[in-house]
Amino acid sequence: METNNTVTAEEVKENMKDVRVRTVIEFGRRFTYVAVRMKNGFILRESTNCVDPENYSEEIGKEICLKRIETKIWFLLGYALQDKMFKEKNAPKKFKPFQKVLVKVTNDDDNQVWVAAIYSHYNESKGRHYFSNLQWTDDDSGIIPFEGNEDKLGQIAE
Repeated sequence: METNNTVTAEEVKENMKDVRVRTVIEFGRRFTYVAVRMKNGFILRESTNCVDPENYSEEIGKEICLKRIETKIWFLLGYALQDKMFKEKNAPKKFKPFQKVLVKVTNDDDNQVWVAAIYSHYNESKGRHYFSNLQWTDDDSGIIPFEGNEDKLGQIAE
C-alpha cells in the first residue's frame, strides 16, 4: 500500500547519489571513512576502525558506515516529510479572487452561521482572508467553497 506519509527504503537509496570510501592511517591504525552525497548536495560522513588491527576490513567498515548513514537519511527524510505535512496542514486555504464562498459569522443570537461572500484576497503578513464587503477572518476553518456546500447557506455552523 503506497501512502504519502511514509519514508521508504527506496527513497533512502535514491537520496544516496555518490558514495566515497577511503582508508586512512591515523595514530598507527587504519580507519574507514565513508562520505555520501545526497541528491540535494548534502554530505553525510561516518568512520570506523577496529580494536585489533589484524581484523581490519575496509569492506566491513564500509558496510557499518553505510548502515549508519542510511539511519541518518531515514531521520532526515522523516523530518522533511513531517515538516512538509505540517506546512500543508497549516497552510492557508487557497481561494481565487471573486470565488463564491461561505464564511462563518456570529449572528444576533450568538450562533455561528454560514453566510455567502465573495472572496477577495489573503494578506500573508496579517494571516487574514478578506472578502468583498471588506470583512476578514484568520480562521481557515471558517471559510469553505460555496459550490458543493449550498445547503449550508444560512445554517448554524457545526
